Amino acid sequence: MSDALMLCATDAGGARNVAPIAAVAGANAFVLASLATAPLFAEYGIAARVGDASSAAECGTLIDRLRPRAIVCGTTRYPGPERFLTIGARARSVPTIAVLDEWFGYRTRFFADGDGENCLTDIVCCPDESARHEAMAEGLPADRLRVTGSPSLSALADRISEFTCAPPPMPICWAKSRVGERLLFLSENHVLDYGTGPEQPGGLGPWLGYTERDVRTTLARLLADTATRYQVVEKLHPGADHVPAPAAPGWHVVFKEPLWSYLWHADIVIGMRSMALLEAALMGHRPLSFQPNLQSADQCTAARAGLADRARCDEEVRAWLRSPPARGAVQRPAFAASGSAARVLEEASQIAGAGRISRRAGLAGSASS
Repeated sequence: MSDALMLCATDAGGARNVAPIAAVAGANAFVLASLATAPLFAEYGIAARVGDASSAAECGTLIDRLRPRAIVCGTTRYPGPERFLTIGARARSVPTIAVLDEWFGYRTRFFADGDGENCLTDIVCCPDESARHEAMAEGLPADRLRVTGSPSLSALADRISEFTCAPPPMPICWAKSRVGERLLFLSENHVLDYGTGPEQPGGLGPWLGYTERDVRTTLARLLADTATRYQVVEKLHPGADHVPAPAAPGWHVVFKEPLWSYLWHADIVIGMRSMALLEAALMGHRPLSFQPNLQSADQCTAARAGLADRARCDEEVRAWLRSPPARGAVQRPAFAASGSAARVLEEASQIAGAGRISRRAGLAGSASS
């Protein structure tokens, strides 16, 4: 077994958490990414490999060739390299660690519906105690859960401290003019993930009651009805499969550009349930989570944590826009404490040294063992 640490994240949320870990691991890091997440690793100066692990067989071959001391992955509810590596590592007695990027859907990140093979890693790193307790409530074994903080939010909090002294450059579309309020709309992939109606669910589950298309259209109409002028930027999700036309005159759509400059320089931040709403809150914003006609429990982490406001209908958005909360001081909650990436690496070192590999019988399809 080599000293190399294999890391993998093909989903944007996973990559934002795995990239800081890879940066701390340095030369010992062997990183796998997707076309969507390779730019997120590049922000940390990491040249991730793309396309080398698209099947279970390729993942097994990579493990055999690299013989890593441990594998650290992001999580995703789609079949892919993260799950293939976990299953392949289990067969080869290589320790595995997953890093949660959100505060919901714990079980579905590791267990397929029905009788599918389980992809539960040896260690699951949680952002805080509330996530650990919620994961336990969904059936994940307590002895595999560790509270490490969020590497992504920890790294962002470090960056925000630097921004207070040396702000990032103003995005060009806002630098050209200072007429009106700078409004950032955070889009997501709800059409792909959750479908477009009660009879048309998506790949991750049933229709939410709205889509990102509904929200952008409604938001454009509501903004046009106000007396305030807005300079709107719509930031697409890193996994977006197309770039839509602007929803209104003066509406800018951006895709691959880094998010931080837009979050920092925005006057107003509106989204649905994106993790970026929580990131906006760390920068001192009081963002708005607009989820019209929501049909399920609210999974917006920022709103659940009391760090964002909620709107469920047009009138609630109108009322919020009439007097949006003033921007306050930057925040650093416990889940964004410094050193989260190093704590994940410490867990990887401990499990690799102890050789604690999962071979428990009866885990397929159940997390109760």
